[in-house]
Parts: sequence; structure tokens; C-alpha cells
Amino acid sequence: MIVTKYYEALNLKANPFALTPDVSMFFLMQSHREAFDTVLFSLDNGVPMVRIYGDPGTGKTMLLRYLEDRLTADREVFCKYVSYNVMMDHYAFLKSLFSVEVSGFDDASLRACLSEVLSKGDYVLLIDEAQDMQLPQFALLKHLLDESASGLYGGRLFVVCAGTLKLEKLFESEDFKPLAQRAPYHFRLYGLKKDEVGAYIEFRLRQSGFAGELPFTRWALRRIWKTTNGNPRKVNILAERAMLAAMVRGKRRAGWREVKEAERDLPKDL
Repeated sequence: MIVTKYYEALNLKANPFALTPDVSMFFLMQSHREAFDTVLFSLDNGVPMVRIYGDPGTGKTMLLRYLEDRLTADREVFCKYVSYNVMMDHYAFLKSLFSVEVSGFDDASLRACLSEVLSKGDYVLLIDEAQDMQLPQFALLKHLLDESASGLYGGRLFVVCAGTLKLEKLFESEDFKPLAQRAPYHFRLYGLKKDEVGAYIEFRLRQSGFAGELPFTRWALRRIWKTTNGNPRKVNILAERAMLAAMVRGKRRAGWREVKEAERDLPKDL
């Protein structure tokens, strides 16, 4: 009932603080811009792999989807988003990268695969959840990247891997040193800056149909930033619960008090 009133009071068409990835709700915060520039710099300089790290909730998936749209439109390259699944075997993993039939893992089969996918130009793989990949999958990527750099094809293969900080630790290990040398550029995402929190919340509200004054006081926004350290997913959870607390009190704006009250209901592992 309270949620219904919350939607009606703000004239919302959708949940502005939904946690499921939605590109229409993607707010390009400063951290994302810097990661985007890192990817562009790598592409322009022929660096075959870029790594993007970030805590859960910092928008890695949304960033990769944004890259997929922007690179396809602005750079005229083919982009493929892949979410790695630990249940994939080697063949399923290879097929997910290119969506073509591969007869085997011998050099001739892999060259035939590259010849097909690179025939029209550069191909950018955007691999999500890369922290769950193992050395054999990365070794396959290294082999494909080295082969594509031979100049025998119509374009080159590039890879952007995104994952949690576990991915960063993998690349610090001795086994990953050869691949790390081919991927010198990496970026660690950080949260929303203090002066971005209000713009972030307002953007998501506007995208959901809201047209009024921002329903959070300045003190509420400061409290949200301090509590969440700017993590977008945490901001979503806390902002929604603070708004609900405000509605219970019959208020149209959430203040510092409502945010503090909402903090008590947050999951312990948030």
C-alpha cells in the first residue's frame, strides 16, 4: 500500500531505484567516464586488452552495455557483450565469444574463426563477471589476441574484461603475468562523488516519470553519500527506503531523519 502511494505521489511510471541493470537508467558518473576514456585510449593505441575492476554495485555491467552502444555507433566496430558463466565448458565459452560454429581448438580452427569474425573490421569483446574465469579461458583469449595481431585479418580483436577485485588479484599472480603484460591498462571504478549523488537520484527519478522538485533535502543527500560511500546500488536501496519512510510520515521530501531511519533496515551485508 505504501509503495503504491509512493508511486502515485511522485507520478512514477516505473521503479526509479530498481536494482536490475537497465541501460535507460545508466548515469555516467565521473568514474565511468574515466573508465570509458581508458578503453578508448587502449583501442586507439592498439592495446589488445583492458581490465575494469569494481566492487559489486559500481555499475560494471551497465558500463559494458554503454560501451557496446557507444563503440558500435561512434567507432564503427563490432561489439559483443558476454556475461561469463562458470557452468560453461571451453567450447561453450568460445562459442559465446563469437556466436559462430567452431570445429575445434586447433590453430586451423581458431584461425578460421578469427577470419570470419574479423573479416569486416575490429571486434571488441566485452566480458562481464570475468573474475570467475580461470587460467585456461584467459590462455585462450591470449592466443586469440596474439593471432589477431598478426596482420593476416581484416581487423583486430580487442577484449575488455570487467569484474570484482578478485580479477585484480588474479592478474597479480605469476601465472597471469604474460597476459598482464598484454593488458597494461586497467581501471578501478569508484563510487559517486559527493556532488554527483543528487544528480544521480534526480536522473533516475526523471527517467521514471517524475517531474517535480527533488524529493530529498540537501542533508538527506549528504547522509546517503556518507553511508553508501557513493556506491550506486547502495544509493538506490537507501534512497528508496528513505522515500518510503517519508511517505509513512506524510512527507513529500525525505530528510536526514528518514535516511537515518532507513539505514536501520539495510541488509547487514550491504
